Amino acid sequence: MTKRSEVHIARWLEEDREEDFIDGPAGSDDDVDHIEEQLDSTVTEYSTGAEDNTDVTDLDWETIFNVIDGSNNNYHLGLDGTKWMKAPIEARVSLHSDYIPNITPGPTEYATTRKTPSECFDLFFDESIIYFITKYTNDRIIKEQKKFARQRDAKLTDEVEIHALLGIFFLSGCAKTSRENFLQLFDTKKGTGMEAVYLAMSSQRYRFLMKNLRFHDATTNRLTDDKMALIREIFQIVVNNFQKYFTPSHEMNLGDLVTPFKGRCGFRQHMPKKNVKFGIKMFALVDCQYPYTYNLEVYVGDNPGSYNFINRKLNIVMRMTDPIQGEYRNVTMSNWFTSLETAEVLFDKKITVVGAIRPDKKEVPRIFRNIKEKALHSSLFGYSNVSTLVQYVCKPDKAILVLSTKHCDGTINVESGAQLKPEMLEYYNRTKKAVDTVENMCSKADVTRNSRRWALNIFFRLLNLAAINALCIHTINKGQERIVRREFLTELALSMIKPLVHRRMHQEAIPKFVKQKMCEFLNLPFPMEVELKVDVNENPPPCRTGPRGRCYVCRRSHSTRTSREICVICDKFTCYEHGKYMCSNCYNRHCTSK
Repeated sequence: MTKRSEVHIARWLEEDREEDFIDGPAGSDDDVDHIEEQLDSTVTEYSTGAEDNTDVTDLDWETIFNVIDGSNNNYHLGLDGTKWMKAPIEARVSLHSDYIPNITPGPTEYATTRKTPSECFDLFFDESIIYFITKYTNDRIIKEQKKFARQRDAKLTDEVEIHALLGIFFLSGCAKTSRENFLQLFDTKKGTGMEAVYLAMSSQRYRFLMKNLRFHDATTNRLTDDKMALIREIFQIVVNNFQKYFTPSHEMNLGDLVTPFKGRCGFRQHMPKKNVKFGIKMFALVDCQYPYTYNLEVYVGDNPGSYNFINRKLNIVMRMTDPIQGEYRNVTMSNWFTSLETAEVLFDKKITVVGAIRPDKKEVPRIFRNIKEKALHSSLFGYSNVSTLVQYVCKPDKAILVLSTKHCDGTINVESGAQLKPEMLEYYNRTKKAVDTVENMCSKADVTRNSRRWALNIFFRLLNLAAINALCIHTINKGQERIVRREFLTELALSMIKPLVHRRMHQEAIPKFVKQKMCEFLNLPFPMEVELKVDVNENPPPCRTGPRGRCYVCRRSHSTRTSREICVICDKFTCYEHGKYMCSNCYNRHCTSK
């Protein structure tokens, strides 16, 4: 990872030091509810008293191997018969030394031409996605229209309004108000509202769109065909765009992202050993150089129909790494994924693996499980044909096991000082946090709103990841200059909201003072001829009858002048010298600037 990218990531994470911790949304849905319990822990350190889940028959196999081979000082024997040599194997095949891939990480050729935040974001949420969301939302609105007495309360939406709705999501997430009551965003009396939000649409319209926002064809039978049918089409397009417009670096990290959710869902997970106890689990493949999410998959368990994938850990890893297989990259993963079988299969696919491994795996020798009588900061190595295993005692009665197909020997990093850390452990610590970085960045500008619909929560997760990926591409296209993430999200949100505000400005039902705010928001002159039906080239209208007042434009020395004429904009008295069917100030502001 380059130092410059590390500086960018650190700044993005430190923009907001005080975080509002909000629990996940609660509620219920009409969908079938199912909870799968995940008791596995991803803690890499283990102690002597840790649980040993090894079957008794495995111990018998170890004894049988020892009887057959006898005691041997050249290797350590795993419980399944795997031999780990005590010395490095000279004839071992190495990918990282024999092959030097020509990989230039960064945006693809087309993505390098995208300069603005909106252009970078549109790479992932392209026109087809907005079209599908608009189409499926309108299908839902048509079914709901019969419940409304007035047609205007349930009118159809379009792409401009959907874009503005996404902009409101980003604006509220950037201001950390996504979990608050949405009425606060539209409040104009108490001063808690956001002007860009209530100028784009009313609170009633916002509530109506949120209620009817859909991402699937209503004719699809979601229960018999696919558990994730409510958002499968949109999800797949976004993930394909993630891979289409970015070339990842040599180092990638495989981990899981958990979206908090307590409503009814057919694949909700219960994870008592994690901070988020209930939620929707996703697997993510993230670039280590920049927090770019390259591949994504939602864990749905047993799924009917054509999406009934095998959910063994090896099969999950193979599906997640499928876009980069054969390209000589390294994947760092947690102990939930790592095994000797997985490492060997990926090695055949030209992918190296560095990951923590559980001590209760059958391929781990008994001596690598024991910690007693071992010196602090000591290392024990084992070597196979394609893998290297190391046990490092990091604390008293605490150790960590790391498996690597990238490293061929047991080199100790001399820069670690008295800790004497192995190089493969240093490499693992450096590349294991990419997924956690993405999770942290999502939480700092989360667009997720409280919802009882699991599909909407997945959609919010896609928005968060797409915004982070767009930020990475925008930073690279700007020549690695510093980009403040809050300013990036604000500019992105406003660019999505302004087209709808510009269109609403020409509606006759909008009050005049609201149109004035719209013009100020859009930095446009007030459209006098359109909105007020006044032609400044006509002759002055006859003097009106009624009270007289002093011209507010005249200097104090001439303040004795009175007139019955008023400005058509500010409703203030003006004399004939300073009146052009409006006061001279308003005339200069709204007419001469065109």
